Amino acid sequence: MNGKMKRTVLPMVVVVLVSGCATGIGGWLSPSQSVAVSEVRRGLHCGTDTDETRLTLLDSADAAQRWADQRGAQLSGEDRLAPTGRFVMVEMGARPSGGYGLAVSAAARQRGNQLMLQATFFTPTPDTLATQAQTQPCVLVRLPESPVQGVRLYDQSGTLRAAADRAHDSD
Repeated sequence: MNGKMKRTVLPMVVVVLVSGCATGIGGWLSPSQSVAVSEVRRGLHCGTDTDETRLTLLDSADAAQRWADQRGAQLSGEDRLAPTGRFVMVEMGARPSGGYGLAVSAAARQRGNQLMLQATFFTPTPDTLATQAQTQPCVLVRLPESPVQGVRLYDQSGTLRAAADRAHDSD
């Protein structure tokens, strides 16, 4: 390939690669905006049947209450949830003892209809005195008013821990 051809082809290749990244998988170069979320309830015994981190999208306060009732989850926090609004239940997963927990940051990012949450996961140190009973930590998070079709949860090291997408509906 001669010098003139290299100068012509190389910029075209770069443009194609960059445009493919911007419109392709995940649209990671598309702009995102800061949005606020809030933890409204939390618990240590949430009836989780797996050790995997899990997200459940809930369309209303009634749906959140039904989720808790079906699981026998013991949640504390806001006594009465506003009847409107959407939520996500973040489950850390079943753990062999106390000392485990998670905290979801109020600062989230939204790109299109995808919400990215950041959480800090806590694990007991070997010298921590903790109950030897199994725990299943969970946090109920109020979502922003903007449309959310999917939620991604990242831990403090930036690792994707869980994802959930709602079925497409008419809203």
